[in-house]
Amino acid sequence: MKRFPIQVGFLVIFSLGLCSTVTGQGPSASDSELKAIEISGEAEKRRKAGEAEAALELNNTAVGLAPDLAAVYVGRAITLMDLYRFKEAISDLDKAVELGADSRPLHLLYGLSRLELNQFDGAVNDFDRAIEHDPEPWIYWQFRGVAKLELGRYEHAISDFSNVISRRPDLGEAYYLRGQAFWKASRLDDAVADLKRSVDLLPGHPYPPFYLGVVFRARQQFSEALEALNKAVSLDPDNVDFLGIRGSTLIELERFAEAYKDLTRVRLLRPETDEGLVYLSYLSFKIEDTAGVIRYSRDAVKFDPGDAMAHNNLGYGLILNGDLKAAAKSIDRALAIDADHVLATNNKALLHIKSGQYLIASQLIDKVIKLDPTVPEVYLNRGYLLYEQGDLESSIASFSEAIKLNPKLRLAYEARSKAYVAKGDSELAEKDRAKASELSEWARRERNSLSGN
Repeated sequence: MKRFPIQVGFLVIFSLGLCSTVTGQGPSASDSELKAIEISGEAEKRRKAGEAEAALELNNTAVGLAPDLAAVYVGRAITLMDLYRFKEAISDLDKAVELGADSRPLHLLYGLSRLELNQFDGAVNDFDRAIEHDPEPWIYWQFRGVAKLELGRYEHAISDFSNVISRRPDLGEAYYLRGQAFWKASRLDDAVADLKRSVDLLPGHPYPPFYLGVVFRARQQFSEALEALNKAVSLDPDNVDFLGIRGSTLIELERFAEAYKDLTRVRLLRPETDEGLVYLSYLSFKIEDTAGVIRYSRDAVKFDPGDAMAHNNLGYGLILNGDLKAAAKSIDRALAIDADHVLATNNKALLHIKSGQYLIASQLIDKVIKLDPTVPEVYLNRGYLLYEQGDLESSIASFSEAIKLNPKLRLAYEARSKAYVAKGDSELAEKDRAKASELSEWARRERNSLSGN
């Protein structure tokens, strides 16, 4: 999940007044303490002017002058947060509390630091205490919602973001965050509504339209997804996440040349990772380029041996190439990484069908359908299994289900044609053979159209 950058300087006003509030220092301060406070004030001015490194030097001077003064540690902690040195910031806050600072105004600083350190449970606790101390500032609720979102406590996060929106109905960031929480909670209609609102309220930010595109993809609304992703890319043209998701969306829309352009740009911008390669292997699968599936998947595995999808795609390419022993190794690696990987489980079933282990294959197919009943290839595999077991009617029904889910699944037409032949229905068999031939020619044309890229 992408959060907007936390601008500590915007959220926290550090001044001589805050120094006095958090330390209890009064007129009895020594000359060195007064001088340290004066320097801390100057450091704060430099920090607000965007000169955080120079501010830190002044903060260090202030700490050296008054090492027993809590205020100077608070000031340095805020500068360290601006420099994204959050562990050191927490140490300074701890020192300030040890020296007698009132911890209540500091809960926000603690919470922000722990949030940035991915210490989400601790951040929730800090924001809880901040809200107990003063429930009015909406920012406490928003950042507590962010921490809960990161912890997977989606409904609680939605409640916090809704609290913010009730107070600040035109705050685009709150809609953006609640939209992500709705998405994670599988409340996709609500997610679309909030993300659309955030796009309107934050016209210059690329992430709201990006996540809107992601949610549209999840709803299989690829045209709407592309429109949103185009906007995101226009705002951040070199963002590899944007280009990768747009490329995969273009694949679903069968706009392969455009997809190839996006995905090769991902490779150019981030050559040290497998980003783009897995999508390119999927593109190759869609146009029946088995060599491309294997080539891109092998490269992806080299870059990221922990990518289950890359191992799965390589395994499936090897199955298509007839190298079942090597395919089994790749599929097993994918399942070792993710035991419930839907496609790898389905391909494992296919391997068992090819080796005549029908009972295990049937169990794996049932597992896939339970995990995701929308995968066309699982019904293709079930059709293969039923055909091998001599149940022609059921195999034809299963191949038909695969075709219903993916009308361009050539292998399903070929398999159903074979089943029709075995059943003695030559007319339907010929019709499916013709369709399979048509799809094979379509795939060949698409491959040729990319051969010059």
